[in-house]
Amino acid sequence: MAMHSRRFDGILAAVLDIKNSLEPKIDALQIDVGLMRGDHKKIKERVEIIKSTVASNRPTVKDTEPQIQTLEPEVEELRKRIEDLEGRCRRNNVWLAELPEYVEDPSMELYLDEWFTTFLSYFLSYH
Repeated sequence: MAMHSRRFDGILAAVLDIKNSLEPKIDALQIDVGLMRGDHKKIKERVEIIKSTVASNRPTVKDTEPQIQTLEPEVEELRKRIEDLEGRCRRNNVWLAELPEYVEDPSMELYLDEWFTTFLSYFLSYH
């Protein structure tokens, strides 16, 4: 019987060691689970807020959809008119040979005066 008692004491000691080593881990897990529950609650609240926001925006979206469909052809027509006006502007521009499109000189008048003088003298020298 003494032998069974020692064996039982050894098993009991091993079980107690395992229990003691697992307790801090279980406590940490319980803390983590508690934190997860808190996070889950916050996420659930946020989801509810998002759901209510979406629900409150649905009527507005439904009201605006016909307006958008009405405006789309108008926008397309305006886009075509802008393209046409840009084309007309390009066709109506006067382009002078050898005259750069952009002049970095601060005075356009001085630049054109100099350019016309040079151009005319060049032109007159050949004719």
